[in-house]
Amino acid sequence: MSKGELIRPQRGPKKNRPEPASSKISINSVLKNKDFIVGPKENTGFRGGSFSRKQKYLLAMYSILAGFVDGCAVLFIILVMAASSLFIFNHFQTEKLFLASKDILILFGSLYVGFALFYLIFMRLLIGQTLGEWTCGLYLGFPKQRLAKNYALKVLARSLLIFASGIILFPMINLIFAVDLAGKICQINLVSKN
Repeated sequence: MSKGELIRPQRGPKKNRPEPASSKISINSVLKNKDFIVGPKENTGFRGGSFSRKQKYLLAMYSILAGFVDGCAVLFIILVMAASSLFIFNHFQTEKLFLASKDILILFGSLYVGFALFYLIFMRLLIGQTLGEWTCGLYLGFPKQRLAKNYALKVLARSLLIFASGIILFPMINLIFAVDLAGKICQINLVSKN
């Protein structure tokens, strides 16, 4: 054996080696197994709040935390948009304070509420949860509900109901009574993956 040759390990006889696992599974057997596609019906890993009152309070606290994270995310996006528009259009004058004008506050508030509603609805429709819900391990509806045809209408109804009530009312009811009242009204609950 010369100095530059590679030493190759000797392979044993073929009959002693196990076959790869992929050759034992056919595509037809995977497609016939509906649990693989839909998921097992008895255990999806999701809980609608949970069964104990203590964990329902925990779910309510997580939903409030998720709302706070979503509010901060929307505020960040609105402030970036405002700062970029000030930079691009150069309308900022140093003798006037930015927040002194009532018109600017009304514009900022309506922009915030409109974008927050848009954010909640479309994030839930596109990926099933908002950034705050993802952070806290929450989803809106069970996996089977998210595949239903009327899921978009239920998400829209829940979001509009929460916004029409002033955003604070339903999370406080959830916290006090440990019941997802908006979910019961719109028939789509906030569920936890944990």
